[in-house]
Amino acid sequence: MILLLTTADTEILAAAGALERLPPEFPAVRCDNPARSQDPGALLDEVLPGARMVVVRLLGGRRAWPGGLDELSRRCAAGGVPLLALGGEAEPDAELTGLSTVPAGVVAEAFEYLRHGGVENTAQLLRFLADTVLLEGFGFEPPVSIPDFGLYAPGHGDVSLEQAVAGHDPDRPTVAAVFYRTHRIAGNTGFVDALMEALEAAGANPLALWCYSLRADRRGRVEALEPLRGRVDALVATVLASGGSNAGDALADLDVPVIQGICATVPRARWAASDAGLPPLDAAMQVAIPEF
Repeated sequence: MILLLTTADTEILAAAGALERLPPEFPAVRCDNPARSQDPGALLDEVLPGARMVVVRLLGGRRAWPGGLDELSRRCAAGGVPLLALGGEAEPDAELTGLSTVPAGVVAEAFEYLRHGGVENTAQLLRFLADTVLLEGFGFEPPVSIPDFGLYAPGHGDVSLEQAVAGHDPDRPTVAAVFYRTHRIAGNTGFVDALMEALEAAGANPLALWCYSLRADRRGRVEALEPLRGRVDALVATVLASGGSNAGDALADLDVPVIQGICATVPRARWAASDAGLPPLDAAMQVAIPEF
């Protein structure tokens, strides 16, 4: 069994779709989100038995699952189970790469599959790992590049800028929402559709933009925001931490109100039942850091 642990539920959705593209004789694949359990040991007791290889992908790096990552590393080492540890940023996480027990080239290529994301890339990732780590012979294709950003319209999918604004009323304000590319390529756009519908009902022209991140380049420029410049009157950002301080500068350059829309990483029922509301990672990444 190949075990995929990821704090991105959209990657679990992509893996579920990928399973349909794998041959019947392919090893079993199990996915789970380590954030769902507050007891790492109990979670690993449940999911680790039978694993021939473990891939763990942590948005936010080690701090997203510090105790669990250490325990996972210890158990994999004791059982001789190959471990690939990957971060969720646009660049590789050196600390997590150092915890991996497979060749660095395998970690780097696995990171590329997940960085581009989507169902097909996930299917090819599983084939790649089965062949290079488990020494199977299914064959695999290299990662397929997906644009870093684009515009989305409910009911139409990806659209050009001209198509996105074609039906806008010039007498209405335009409110854009920015969401992660991983939601788009996994088909997890229900929350975006609902937000667009609510904005339109409130009297605004809705505009949805998906992106890999809002991380600024060396010039302090966020290319994904360029289609919005001069076209929007307000912005709802649902990406974690709005891309950091440099992205904050780029958002400020838009010169419009920016609202952090919180996409909780826990199920609604758990959020509603908790006296704390958001878990610590969400509170830090989606409330505290955007405020700073």
